[in-house]
Amino acid sequence: MIAELKEEKFDYIIDLHHNLRTLRVKNDLGVPSFSFNKLNIQKLVFVKLKWNVMPKHVHIIDRYLETVETFGVKNDGEGMDYFIPKGCEVKENDIPTSHQLGYIAIVIGASYFTKKLPVYKLQELCKAIDHPIILLGAKEEFNDAEEIASVDPVKVYNACGKFSLHESADLVLKSRVVISHDTGLMHIAAALKKTCNCHLGQYNSFIRNGSLLW
Repeated sequence: MIAELKEEKFDYIIDLHHNLRTLRVKNDLGVPSFSFNKLNIQKLVFVKLKWNVMPKHVHIIDRYLETVETFGVKNDGEGMDYFIPKGCEVKENDIPTSHQLGYIAIVIGASYFTKKLPVYKLQELCKAIDHPIILLGAKEEFNDAEEIASVDPVKVYNACGKFSLHESADLVLKSRVVISHDTGLMHIAAALKKTCNCHLGQYNSFIRNGSLLW
């Protein structure tokens, strides 16, 4: 990959990961770079000692944007954008008839095991929602989704691994509400300006008496 990057002859590197792997890329390409400050020491102090030494009133997005301030890039305050290419929309017949008049999208995956609810909790969530549900995620989540959907195979449709990223984004767009872990489709939901975009770790706060509040 580094050989291919060298052929591109980039002028700068914007490094938002700032880890050992990206350090190698920066060293091998030998061009000016701007790296995201992950504040690892401050996070360690906060987690281990419970002292909040993190920057106050500075959103992580604005911290990311600090890497490109040299180029005059500023936060316009209008959030993210996501555009679904023409032809990548999900056709109505690609989802069950029972879900074509409206559904709730639940994104079950996450980058780390500790960032997502276990299967039995997702089953409880699905049982508590009196509305058609589509489970979204990668093909690696298919088996977990099958187990989750087993609580009500008619109400809960397992779409994990069945659609491309753009198609999954289209399902997010067409959903009534999105419930998600901290993962890519959560950010896509925010970019698509969904009415409600919730973190699953807080689901008890908006599930009440079997009804989803939004």
